[in-house]
Amino acid sequence: MKNLMLILPVFMLTACMGIARLDTYQQAQIEAQLPPIDPEGGQLCMFRVSSFIGMAATFNMQANSEDIGRLSNSSYFCANLLPGEYIITGEASYGRVRVAGVGTETTIRQGQRKYIELKTDVTTSAGQLIHQTREIGLGAIYNIMKRSEQ
Repeated sequence: MKNLMLILPVFMLTACMGIARLDTYQQAQIEAQLPPIDPEGGQLCMFRVSSFIGMAATFNMQANSEDIGRLSNSSYFCANLLPGEYIITGEASYGRVRVAGVGTETTIRQGQRKYIELKTDVTTSAGQLIHQTREIGLGAIYNIMKRSEQ
């Protein structure tokens, strides 16, 4: 129990670390590492920053009920989608139990990239989807890339 009391603050500190603020050059470098946007459509980049809350949950994400990717703790993915209106949803997997989770609407435009963050809820480990700016999205993806190198 004493060891847990020592380890818990470390997890809490890493969970509270902010999203990196990148200058224009750094943003362009991170964007260059993302998958190219399909010329026929746009792209949705979803991310989930490292968090102690709900860290074991993996969310299966859908756009208009079609699977587009999975978000575990400290991860991201980019999905190419045709232009149009989408309802983005997801559910968390806990073994055999599925917990209905999140939902938000977004519009995908040709040649554009959107960023959406998945945040887990303190009480239920369910999620909330938040539209983010390019700067915040790229800063979060930078943190995730950096973390995966360690």
